[in-house]
Amino acid sequence: MTDQSASDFPISPTLFGTTYPTEYLTAMFRDIATAEAAAVALESVGFAREGIVLVTGEQLLRNQQAVRDQRGLRDRLMAQFPSQEAQIAEQYVELAKQGYAVSAVHVPEAEPEQRDRAADTLRTNGGGYMHYYGKYTVMDL
Repeated sequence: MTDQSASDFPISPTLFGTTYPTEYLTAMFRDIATAEAAAVALESVGFAREGIVLVTGEQLLRNQQAVRDQRGLRDRLMAQFPSQEAQIAEQYVELAKQGYAVSAVHVPEAEPEQRDRAADTLRTNGGGYMHYYGKYTVMDL
């Protein structure tokens, strides 16, 4: 689950040049080992392994740089305006520089009870800085 390169990072859709992983709950962990243990806990409460993504801080930094490098003129202009998504991405980048890892779990927006179960499981297993990316909004958890 941790061997993805920046080029095949599975949750890198963007909205105006900022990472926006629609229908994913993201959480930061102090290190990849803690994130991996949380992924096992997610599986134990019914989440499918293929819906769970783990990425080291180094991988996250490479992905964010790739996103920035691929921005067109419109996206570069939009990035000049503050947004919640951009602030979250910058927070995650700062944590990644400190060695934090990110976990993301796919949760359909139509299933808020699954989102809450995933958030509780991640929180119980060391996750923090959690956000859920709905189709139109980002929710702090």
